[in-house]
Amino acid sequence: MSDDDRFDEDKQDGDEAGYSLPNTFKSANTNSQWHLTPKQLLRIFGVVIFATLFVISLPFLYFGGQIFWEYNRQHIAPIPFDRQTWLKSGSTSSMRQRMINDLTEKYRLEGLSKEQVVELLGPYQKFGNSADWGDMVYPIGSFGMDTMWLSIWLHENKVDKHRIQPD
Repeated sequence: MSDDDRFDEDKQDGDEAGYSLPNTFKSANTNSQWHLTPKQLLRIFGVVIFATLFVISLPFLYFGGQIFWEYNRQHIAPIPFDRQTWLKSGSTSSMRQRMINDLTEKYRLEGLSKEQVVELLGPYQKFGNSADWGDMVYPIGSFGMDTMWLSIWLHENKVDKHRIQPD
């Protein structure tokens, strides 16, 4: 039987135009090669939904990434230590947080005298028990609900150690 003969056999009564789909494209009740199980249909449906959501989310991912990158560059990314910026910024700004790594790497605080630290970082604060908080304390900035502090311990009027810690 040729394909043309099969096509003629598949014509339905009442087809005015004489066109009909071959059995392979008809309902699942026939012996069709396109019969899909419910599990396969569910899989196809899941893939279509996932692909649709992915395509819809692409602009949000792209522009969200751009916004995060710009925020990171302006508010989180490390910057070199600058004494004037440190003195102006105070504890509410993120500038000190961004400079603290450069400060502790570039300037070896250990061994500096108390006067040299004050010259570099400005006036310090005394905060609680010096055993826990050090002899000199500088607010760095907020990190979530905590404030970060640069605590400096002195021994014989020289910096013995320092630590960055939350309150």
